[in-house]
Amino acid sequence: MMLAILTALSGCNRHLDIIPDAPNPEDIPPTDPYQMPLFYQISTDQAESLIKNNQEIYVLDFRSSEAFAAGHLPKAISLPWPDENFVEKLGAIDHAIPILGYADLTPELFNAILKVREIGFLNVHWLNLGFSGWVDDKKPVFDPEGNQLPQEKADELSAAEKAAVAPTAP
Repeated sequence: MMLAILTALSGCNRHLDIIPDAPNPEDIPPTDPYQMPLFYQISTDQAESLIKNNQEIYVLDFRSSEAFAAGHLPKAISLPWPDENFVEKLGAIDHAIPILGYADLTPELFNAILKVREIGFLNVHWLNLGFSGWVDDKKPVFDPEGNQLPQEKADELSAAEKAAVAPTAP
């Protein structure tokens, strides 16, 4: 009796008629990872661990040269975006070494990490909340000579960065 009820109910379900059949695996084109704009979005704790636990890592700061000089993440290299020599500079970097990219909160700077991936780097990480997120989580910030900045100075840099990208009221 129960089987008859279930059979009757499933025959009345219009949604079962619109579910397509699974594709034939031979009809699915292979995926080329070099053509996919994929990267890992990571937290400040994950980024800090990545920096500490990798002898070879490129930490790329996509902010302006002035912002970099004011303060940056440990091991960071300044690679401002956009820059006419951006692709050329990236070409000199070993593609096998992991990359951690970060910027401020300007949406346009997100395109820098997409370009890194487009060029062919596969082990690419993006610091989710950027420089200001790093500072807000009380992570170390350094000057160009490699000296750690006091937290108060880092907080000032973060506040200035946030103010610069904040939408203005009409």
